[in-house]
Amino acid sequence: MGEINLSELTKVYNEEVRAVDGIDVTIEDGEFFSLLGPSGCGKTTTLRMIAGFETPTDGTVSIDGQNVTDRPPEDRPTNMVFQNLALFSHMDVYDNVAYGLKRSGVSEEEIDARVSESLELVDMPGYQDRRVTELSGGQQQRVALARALTNRTDVILLDEPLASLDRKLRQQMQLELRNIHEEVGMTFFYVTHDQQAAMTMSDRMAVMNEGHLEQVGSPSEVYDEPASEFVADFIGDVNSFGGELRNGTFVTDSGEEFAPPADAPDADGDATLVVRPEKLHIGTGSLDLDNVLSATVEDTVFRGPSTRYDVRWNGRRLSVEAQNVSRNPPHSRGDDVVVGWNADTGIIYRE
Repeated sequence: MGEINLSELTKVYNEEVRAVDGIDVTIEDGEFFSLLGPSGCGKTTTLRMIAGFETPTDGTVSIDGQNVTDRPPEDRPTNMVFQNLALFSHMDVYDNVAYGLKRSGVSEEEIDARVSESLELVDMPGYQDRRVTELSGGQQQRVALARALTNRTDVILLDEPLASLDRKLRQQMQLELRNIHEEVGMTFFYVTHDQQAAMTMSDRMAVMNEGHLEQVGSPSEVYDEPASEFVADFIGDVNSFGGELRNGTFVTDSGEEFAPPADAPDADGDATLVVRPEKLHIGTGSLDLDNVLSATVEDTVFRGPSTRYDVRWNGRRLSVEAQNVSRNPPHSRGDDVVVGWNADTGIIYRE
């Protein structure tokens, strides 16, 4: 069992800095759970309190129904993969992976079996005699993960272990890590500031901001139904329109009227309309959409499968992400275009 329950978990530094401010969340047994947020939001502090490296100012950490708040790290059913990996450069792969088992007094026969099993899981059989200094960055990541898996704890804690890898290798390791999680069935608690990583690997994820949890949900829920403007802007890109709801219509600060989504609040009042760039359509003729505006292309960024257009409308800049369906993107800088979206692809936030 690897259920983690955080109840009113709080960490205060210097009697005034609330790094973590009373968070409540339960991570289910066997779940891949990611804690996502910008630098300084409190996510690493939360991880360290689960691991036992930080003592909470208030609240509790429970694992498998047992309160472990006051237990030292070695007495918790957790293992950690650090951002800097913490591998021993003077040891070979075998000794690095077996390190925790040797300290625990496990028999040599059992150590051999479990090291081989873990290296097989991370696709590194036959690497036992290699020095870690001879390995690539991705291979070192696998060794660090194998060491954590070898101890067979209920919970694996991961502190941005893929941050130092280049983009392509990082994406490859994300898929491998997800596959390993599915095979071993342990609870993975992953801390990151990388939105793509969290959405790629997680069963559920939480977005943290200034010590609070802004939203907890599946990747699709958090992306498509962000609970706050902060979440919407942090998970992907957004176009934001300030204004107000008035008689079932969204009226911008400059007086334009747009159809709001069907689930917009009924009551009138100040509000913000948010639309993601990929929900906007761009063309040169008429668009059969609920909301349409005329704009001028100000900049283009070719991204291979898509092109990002920055357009100027009514003195402000909007971003459109359009799939490339032909060899050359159809719009260039200076072109007059029409941009639009269907009402239900927008999101309304009340002030």
